[in-house]
Amino acid sequence: MAATASVGDPGGGERSVPPVTLRSVQQYKSQDEYVVVMKEDLAEWMNELYETTMTADDLFDKLETGILLCRYACTVDDAIQSCAEPVVYRKRDVVPGSFQARVNVAAFLTWCRRSPLLLPDDLLFETSDLICPRTAERNERQVALCLLEVGRRSAALKVGLPAPQLVRLEAEIDAEIRADDDSSQDCRKDSLDEDESVSSSSNSPPSPGDCCAPRRTIRAPRVIVNNDADEPSIPTDSTNSERRGSVWQRRRYRPIIPVDMMSLDEMVSPSLSLSLSLSLSLCLSSSRLSMLQRCKR
Repeated sequence: MAATASVGDPGGGERSVPPVTLRSVQQYKSQDEYVVVMKEDLAEWMNELYETTMTADDLFDKLETGILLCRYACTVDDAIQSCAEPVVYRKRDVVPGSFQARVNVAAFLTWCRRSPLLLPDDLLFETSDLICPRTAERNERQVALCLLEVGRRSAALKVGLPAPQLVRLEAEIDAEIRADDDSSQDCRKDSLDEDESVSSSSNSPPSPGDCCAPRRTIRAPRVIVNNDADEPSIPTDSTNSERRGSVWQRRRYRPIIPVDMMSLDEMVSPSLSLSLSLSLSLCLSSSRLSMLQRCKR
């Protein structure tokens, strides 16, 4: 997919930007790899804008003076015909890391905060993130993210300024997602319309031809409800036998004492007491009879 845009040339004319060649989108294992990709994309973006020969290695070295950043800000203001104060910066003889370089970068950051971009502070970078005595101390990730957001918001103004390639890829992905969502909503709407048409046809009165056709009636299933399902079924014989005090009931409620829990003395003592009581009663009865016989005589 190719896109061509025109950029305002400071010389007074317009020049065409070469078409965009989309590279394959892949996942990166670390943030350092993604920072390298952002630097390459920003270098290509600056080369398209100002016909420079930047690479990912010397991108921030050439942006450190702030000249190209302020130049881009003036290009956006001229394109939208802004009435705000112009960006004042030094265009020549700016040494990287000098005080004038810091002034240029600070002027660019001030322009980013005001209209039309209105970038919040969490998206901006500090002057020391770009201008450092040591290259290893730069906050390259924050600077790259800020410049990508500047390119995104500037392209949204639709004044002929191209956006970085990563921003264009994001826009294409968002467009595809919206198209998929619209198609899914259309499919759901069609399915709902079909359901409504089917329901309306089922509720409509039958035609004369349908009246002549034999109708099939579907009977409801016969369900037998047993109200006594929760109560246990008890046979009549057992109830009658329980009422009469049957053998089954006596066996059921008869205490069972194991033999090993009783000693032999306990088993024999009841029988001895019974025999003694019988013998005593017999002796008393015999003595009484003898006394009565004597009295009668």
